[in-house]
Amino acid sequence: MKKFLKLFFSLNFLMSSLFTVYSCSATEVTNELTFCDSDSEKNLTTFLRSDNVSIFNSFFENDFNFPLDIENNKLNKDYTDIYERRYVDNDFIYDYSSVEGNQVVMDVNEKGNAFPNEINNIFIETNNLQSDFSILEYSGVTYILTLKGYKGFSNYTIFIYKTILSSENDKDKVIRKTTFQKIYKKNINIIT
Repeated sequence: MKKFLKLFFSLNFLMSSLFTVYSCSATEVTNELTFCDSDSEKNLTTFLRSDNVSIFNSFFENDFNFPLDIENNKLNKDYTDIYERRYVDNDFIYDYSSVEGNQVVMDVNEKGNAFPNEINNIFIETNNLQSDFSILEYSGVTYILTLKGYKGFSNYTIFIYKTILSSENDKDKVIRKTTFQKIYKKNINIIT
């Protein structure tokens, strides 16, 4: 339970770590993120290497990797996809499905913003992404950022997913659903 609470408070103003994720459809359109300025690529890697960031390779086990691990301008480990898993407790059913990459968790310093100022100062599009959800009712919308890359490579890819929370009753349990829709991506060259 302590693992759940730690992740619970880490995500976008109390974003829950317990996700039901449905695969994205083949008709999904993923737009390219736009940098705010010429230093943005370097600034992103610097921020992801800071103590303000934790990178999860699971929605459930909370296996931390922090910060982004780079050596000699190359990734020092793999950041691969998060795969499906189901969790059932006394009152709830949580289904975890896959997303591309590992989840990047960071503190958000302004209410309503989906991402912290450090990310909003790097990408133009993130300034318009607002979180509006109730964790108690398990409803609403927020956004998450994931990172995918492979050990020895001098680049990685950032993805942004729109995250829709909902819940429904099923017999004697409540099913908490989180639907991910990939909306943005950006290939990043490692510049330190």
